[in-house]
Amino acid sequence: MHSDQLINLTRKPTKITNGIYQIRLPLPYALDHINVYLIEDHDGWILVDTGIKSEHSQTILKEILNTLPKAKPLKAVLATHTHVDHIGVAGWICETWQVPLWVTKAEYDGLQHFLGMDPKNDTTLATELNDFYHCGGIPETDYELIIRGLLGFQKAFHPLPDKYLSLEEGKLVINGETWQIQINDGHTVAHTSLFNQDRSILISGDQVLARISSNVSVRFGELNSNPLKSWIAGLERLKSLPKDTLVLPSHEKTMSNLHDRVDELIKGYLDNAHKILSFCQTPSTAEEILRALFPRELSPLDHHLAYGETMAYINYQLTEKNIQTLGAESDIPLYKAA
Repeated sequence: MHSDQLINLTRKPTKITNGIYQIRLPLPYALDHINVYLIEDHDGWILVDTGIKSEHSQTILKEILNTLPKAKPLKAVLATHTHVDHIGVAGWICETWQVPLWVTKAEYDGLQHFLGMDPKNDTTLATELNDFYHCGGIPETDYELIIRGLLGFQKAFHPLPDKYLSLEEGKLVINGETWQIQINDGHTVAHTSLFNQDRSILISGDQVLARISSNVSVRFGELNSNPLKSWIAGLERLKSLPKDTLVLPSHEKTMSNLHDRVDELIKGYLDNAHKILSFCQTPSTAEEILRALFPRELSPLDHHLAYGETMAYINYQLTEKNIQTLGAESDIPLYKAA
């Protein structure tokens, strides 16, 4: 059976080029879709990312994956990273079609740790979670809502497979073509992008999107990290790829202006990092800087993301020595432009 038989489905995947199809799956968020991809190998198909655990999304995937020819069935699920829209039903797919999960070790371990978090029965964890938000100056009533909301996301994931194939930087041969694996910290701890060297095609995950930028956050347990620096370094690496690279992102439209878009993204991140300098001319908590940077009503999830992002800008500017930390004697540090 020829791969083009995929276009005869009721819910048609979009053929990008020979051996690569895009499937758009619904999301119940402001960003209302995710693009996942099927890549044809010599002995089967690789699904890149999965969408969330929802009846609608899983019905679409089931119809498409069950239509793959017996001679070339689904052979693997590759997750670019472990946000719920990218890996939410990976366990269900791996179990149903008896295929392995391919993901970086840091992402797999991080998600397993999150899914096992139970602060109600772990007083040390509860204290550490509270301290993470408290030291930003976030009111207790607010961070209690944040923690409750985040832990509610545990139910949004199908349990992960017990075993997986660990992705590492380097080359991956698919159907005789060389794909370069790039791994980058920032949006998540080890986000994967895939570049086809033979045809100049980049499956970018959330690293490069056409219109919006991905959240870059300081994460729980890593309060002093500098994820913005590593994320920007990863974007700069992409400029070594050809200018006319076809970019297949996880959201929105494909694009072919890789270098220009990378420059726009870097400028946007650095502009926001610069903005916080004006917000801390007088000593300010992270929460006060956050409220100036995001002057709108924030849901608990939005508040969590905004806090992580604000801390990423703060830590970046601390490293650049453009701001300084005051109030070392307090459990809520203050930041002031140097």
